[in-house]
Amino acid sequence: MTARAALLTSNPRLVEPFLRDVGRNPASCAIDVPLAIWVRPSMGLGARVRELGRTLGRQAGVNRTTPAAQLLHHLVYRWLSRAAGGAPPASAVAVLREGRAVVEVPSGNAPEAVAALRASGCSLCAMVGGDVLSPETLGGGGVPFVNVHLGDPAFVRGQPAVFWEVLDGRSSIVLTLHRVIPAVDAGPIVRQRRSPIVWGPTLGETLRRTRERAAPEIARLLADGIPAVLREEPGPLPSAPGRLRTTPTIRQALEARRVCRERFGGRPG
Repeated sequence: MTARAALLTSNPRLVEPFLRDVGRNPASCAIDVPLAIWVRPSMGLGARVRELGRTLGRQAGVNRTTPAAQLLHHLVYRWLSRAAGGAPPASAVAVLREGRAVVEVPSGNAPEAVAALRASGCSLCAMVGGDVLSPETLGGGGVPFVNVHLGDPAFVRGQPAVFWEVLDGRSSIVLTLHRVIPAVDAGPIVRQRRSPIVWGPTLGETLRRTRERAAPEIARLLADGIPAVLREEPGPLPSAPGRLRTTPTIRQALEARRVCRERFGGRPG
């Protein structure tokens, strides 16, 4: 029986291999994705400034610092990780739009997202690079949610993805598919897979390369995990949720850059 699942994402790069398998290899991936909710923030300057202020306030609470200090951490981290972002390639956007309805929203909590989910006829919504969903969204969509967290929640919950493993000098990240509950990245684990850290000469390049390398593993995680959730199969042994993290301090960002330079060495990219 084919599983019908909606997809909520802010990063088409990460879901491109999964959607290619869904569309072109139905025998190996018996999942139908009739709806994609694409989170594309479209706020004006004033709204962006207000949202940044709220975000910095929340991050300052997590880091036990002041919003002013957190702003400095935010600016330095953005500068050091600048190669990690960028617009999605046209190929990823084309695959996202291929054979399904695509609803563009400024936030995963937008009313349009909730309405699209309720009307989709899907049994599940899978999040990859999405938002922190409110209890109202979790209850209003009419379906359970699962999330792909680019890390092991026992080690790190929150963001930025991959950074904390880099800072710790690890050789891989643990991709985690878990059920979504109001507490960030703390829901029951469904499946996990490892993906290597791909070192680059800068922090930004390391983050970008590692995320791109993780995309095929994300496809396998979703292909295995979505049917398992719908069949209500048990996942791996539970792990205790670890520390909630957010934008690192300047010292941490500089140390992660040093680790990247040392681990990359003189190897070609």
